[in-house]
Amino acid sequence: MPIDAGALAGVLAALGELEPPENVTEVALERALEAARVAAAVDGAGLMALGPDGVLHHVAAIGEGEDLLGRSQEEAGQGPSVDAFFFARPVESADLAADDRYPGLAPLVAQRVSAVLAVPVEVGGAPIGTLDVHAKRLRRWTGVDRLAVTVHARALAALLQQAAVSEARAGMIDQLNHALEHRILIEQAKGMLMARSGVDAEDAFEQLRRVARASRRTTAEIAQAVLEGQPLD
Repeated sequence: MPIDAGALAGVLAALGELEPPENVTEVALERALEAARVAAAVDGAGLMALGPDGVLHHVAAIGEGEDLLGRSQEEAGQGPSVDAFFFARPVESADLAADDRYPGLAPLVAQRVSAVLAVPVEVGGAPIGTLDVHAKRLRRWTGVDRLAVTVHARALAALLQQAAVSEARAGMIDQLNHALEHRILIEQAKGMLMARSGVDAEDAFEQLRRVARASRRTTAEIAQAVLEGQPLD
């Protein structure tokens, strides 16, 4: 159902009163995801983050079907969360079953997830992961929906930054560094392809992703090869 702007304001005010934890515990993530789920009036919310292997991994979820959505996007290597991360902007689907962008995802979540809205979670000005929300029924996302999820993505980013500063989670700082390094590589390779082939940013990224899938390598590895002057097969 559509969300109420007045209710959203109340939820955001309550969220602002939460004191940031000293580390990112399961409880802290659960509270942040539940706040996002309530604000957007959806069935579930989840967090995906870039791992050292250059792949987005399912990290946490709340709500029916959300765990399935995150793991299915990880398995398929495609979905709104994947695109939201690599394009660094909100990506939505009102009906996954009819969305020809994600043919490998829809069968994995059939009858459990219909509509998805994903936004990047940014640290240091670059995405390190995504926050997504989903509805079990078809849903056309509104500007208010996008605002609600974006605000909560920023709250999640603050939690992750706090964890990095306090070194509360082993490997968290390395994960953030890997995410930023991979992002820089991909952006540089996209720019090179755009200049070389006269394509736009989305087409350049699609070329990188297509070769990565075909060669079973990460997009960051293909980007590095492009920067080294290797042909994009």
